[in-house]
Amino acid sequence: ECKIKIDDSYALEGIATVGAVTRHLSWSKYNSILWTHLTQFERHPDQERYLVSLICSIIDGFHFDVSAAPPENSANGDSSRNNAVCRALEKRFIPKIEGLLTKEKSGRGGKILRPSVALALLKLFQKLPIDVFEAKLHRLLTVICDALGSRDSTSRELARSTLAKMVMSMNLEYLADVVRELATSLTEGYKLHVRTATLHAILLELSASYKPPKYSDHLRSPFDKTVPGIVDLIQQDLFGTAQERRDAENSQVRFVKEAGGSKGAHSLELVARMICFSSATEETSRETPSSAHILVAPLLERLRSSETQSKAVKRTKECLSRVVAGLLKNP
Repeated sequence: ECKIKIDDSYALEGIATVGAVTRHLSWSKYNSILWTHLTQFERHPDQERYLVSLICSIIDGFHFDVSAAPPENSANGDSSRNNAVCRALEKRFIPKIEGLLTKEKSGRGGKILRPSVALALLKLFQKLPIDVFEAKLHRLLTVICDALGSRDSTSRELARSTLAKMVMSMNLEYLADVVRELATSLTEGYKLHVRTATLHAILLELSASYKPPKYSDHLRSPFDKTVPGIVDLIQQDLFGTAQERRDAENSQVRFVKEAGGSKGAHSLELVARMICFSSATEETSRETPSSAHILVAPLLERLRSSETQSKAVKRTKECLSRVVAGLLKNP
């Protein structure tokens, strides 16, 4: 019933209370409450902000164990209930909630992402069996990357910050999936600059809390496994089509906010802060080169090449300086 701003705090407390209550409900009650509010959403568009928050609060309160879905023909009571929960999620709730991921943007057209719905869905997906989670994650990343490709800068900023928060809430093993999706979804024009800015935002968020594990002779950290893909995207930005667009006369790139600054070079510095150092022998390093080698080798190759132009040489030296700065801050 909240209609005026002075009632805002009451509405938010009400939302938090409902979320707390749902953590203690049986499945039948939880099922009923979530579905009721999902259907209310279409009836009360003027209350969108509160209804979105309420639905996300209820999703956060999902407390049923569905991490290992039981076989359909199980006679066990708990298994039967879990089957019912899994079926309801798959057939009713998840498709309905996925429909709320984006909304039509008023005025200029196009769609805009609802970040809170994306993050709530991710939490829900993480409680599902691993194979189901990975399939759902791929679809969720596709929606986020579609939003990153929007021509509206506000839509892109929302998608970028949402993706960075998603990476922080997932196991780092899935960072490779995020990098891969960025590489395949944002491949031309202004989207190349958006891709680099998004990768930079993720690395910036990650660097605030990530600590490299102690080196291992045999095992590579999930972050280090992703370094080749990250470095490839940064190299493409600094020495590929994106840089050519920035250097070109009468370029329209200045109209894309993400094209400004030296995000590619700073991304190299952030990677250098977070990589591990291995004590691999010369033989093993040929098979799986260290992250430090992966980071530096392409830059040294450019300096060795007689075909590298003076602008690229200058840019390469700046990148090496950034790598050094990052390594100095690497614990």
